[in-house]
Amino acid sequence: MRQSAQTSRMISCLMVGFVICVLATPQLFADTIPPYIEITHPADGEIWVDPSSSVEALVVDPEEEFIPGSGVDINSIRFLIMNVEVRFQYEFQGDGKVLISTLDEYELPELTWVEAEIVLKDKAGNSMPVYEWKFLTRSLPDTIPPAFSSLSPPIGATDVPLMAQISCKILDYESGVDPDSVAVSINGESVAIKIRDIPFGQYVTYSPVNPYGYEQLLVVRVDASDHDGNPSFVTWSFRTEPAPPEPPRLDSPQDNALLNYQLERGVIRFQWSYDPGDSFYRIKIVIPGCGSVDEMDFGPGDYIRVGSLAVYNYHLSENSWCDLSYLGDIIWSVAKIDGYRGNLTSGFSGQYTFNLASPYIVVLRSPQNNARFFAGDSSPVFSWDPFEGASMYLLGLIRVGTEGELMGEAITRTIESEFNSFRFRMPEWQDMRNGLYMWTVVAIMPDGTYSDFVNYRFSKRYQPLISEPIHTR
Repeated sequence: MRQSAQTSRMISCLMVGFVICVLATPQLFADTIPPYIEITHPADGEIWVDPSSSVEALVVDPEEEFIPGSGVDINSIRFLIMNVEVRFQYEFQGDGKVLISTLDEYELPELTWVEAEIVLKDKAGNSMPVYEWKFLTRSLPDTIPPAFSSLSPPIGATDVPLMAQISCKILDYESGVDPDSVAVSINGESVAIKIRDIPFGQYVTYSPVNPYGYEQLLVVRVDASDHDGNPSFVTWSFRTEPAPPEPPRLDSPQDNALLNYQLERGVIRFQWSYDPGDSFYRIKIVIPGCGSVDEMDFGPGDYIRVGSLAVYNYHLSENSWCDLSYLGDIIWSVAKIDGYRGNLTSGFSGQYTFNLASPYIVVLRSPQNNARFFAGDSSPVFSWDPFEGASMYLLGLIRVGTEGELMGEAITRTIESEFNSFRFRMPEWQDMRNGLYMWTVVAIMPDGTYSDFVNYRFSKRYQPLISEPIHTR
């Protein structure tokens, strides 16, 4: 028991010594963090501040871990506005916070960028970095309404694009523009607008959803008020661009035309409507299969006039014609241009598509490829273009399967060269079985050689009676 009592006295002595040591060395637990500004009123950069508003700053002296802040040293505070030290009041708000504000009778200058500054320390001597901020005041009372500038399109403008954006600036240097008051109408109808903040005001834009009409007079009105309720408006007008000239109308080669090298003598004859007021044109030729696009510009001396048509003869050698015939579709269109400068003055016309037949084949005309006939019909007329130098023609057709396989004997007819068509007699036609047929015509030359050929298809089938049901799968 005596030993325990001695141990307790030793522990008590050690604790007393520790407390004395701590009290003797306060620097071990000193406040080393300076105060900081948490918020100001007005905020930094704020505009249109009422000059009668007080200027305030909430100062915080933070605590470290387990060490409370020593608190703001009121006697160290220096409050400056426009580089002049002002009197202030303060209010302790707990948790190391102090609200510092100008006295009620202090008035800010009007319509001025006011610079404020606070310098202070905490009771431990930690200096807060100099804190500066500024804000713009307005004049009192505000009796001047907003002003308008940068009207676009300009007042009285002409030739304005059909999708032109309408815009303007609304400025107010006192209480400021009230964005909720801004409204825009065009020819008396309200439109949806976008508003963007700019210094001292708002920037207003309207982007049309649909194009305006050609040569349309548009009257714009913009209304706005400032924050003190002073209303104002501006109105102006402009006119849109005139309608562009109508594009030319295509004549030939007609849509879906098939040109024969021998009949055309190697010439593609492009023909379109001629406009006396516009004598310069551009032809666009597109070959989709090879991605080729060619454009040719023409002045009055590059084509001829035939009545109401402009005609351009495009000469091709036999080899060039043959090469183009293997490329497939040729698409062409025409537009008007402003002389040799080459700028379009109209849109392009509608497009026509044509093809070139190989110079070495007999060009088939009817029945067209994939034509259909019913068994009760009379024989179609098989026709073709004359082939230069031919002494005879050999017409042939044969029934084939869906995959092109031969299904029977070929039917042939030899025809004199002065004829370019043939028709089967009704009994012959009816004796031919229903199904898919392939037909062609070959030119027989005087030396016994044959021209090249191309195959067209047609189908012959029963025509169902109207009284009979048609079954489908």
